[in-house]
Amino acid sequence: PIREVHVADLPLARRMLRRKLARLLLPLVAGRFALPPGSLRVRDAVVLRYDAAERATRQPFHRDEGLVSFNVPLSRGFEGGGTCFEGSGAVLRPPQGRLLCHASGMRHAGHAISRGVRWVLVVFLVSTRAPQLVRRCSNLAAAEARLAAAAEAGGAASSAQAAGGEGGGDERASTGGGVVARLATQLAVWLGAQLAVWLG
Repeated sequence: PIREVHVADLPLARRMLRRKLARLLLPLVAGRFALPPGSLRVRDAVVLRYDAAERATRQPFHRDEGLVSFNVPLSRGFEGGGTCFEGSGAVLRPPQGRLLCHASGMRHAGHAISRGVRWVLVVFLVSTRAPQLVRRCSNLAAAEARLAAAAEAGGAASSAQAAGGEGGGDERASTGGGVVARLATQLAVWLGAQLAVWLG
């Protein structure tokens, strides 16, 4: 299995992340998703370790429990990897230290590495301005995780339809730089449409 450690359990990393979030990351994410920076809160932050030698190479498709998720690759020297998005099948591989952000409700997977060790910081954000949407995204992710656990234990098959997932070929993700700016509007429209459907 993929190994993970919660940033909350790493005092120095927690302080460093808090400074980066306040100064750079939260304003960037807030701007891309049309959210007030002061409304964003970290639900959780983890460092994931993929290791080809240990066959801990990928994450299955899932949704995150939050409103917006972002990850930052922390290492080099591995082959493969990246984040794969269902529907488009796109695998995005930002370079070390670059931010990749997406709506937490988008089904995605940690694409398999074939060699080396891949370290990734993953942060899950919520917003005080959209608590119902955050709750809906969290409930979808939790239901999907329960189905996956049941399937792994020999229970019911886990599919997006069984989990009540929407799936959708129009969902997009973005990497730092110009791609973020171009796709941010599409993501904001998608979030707005989901909010209208889920709360309507």
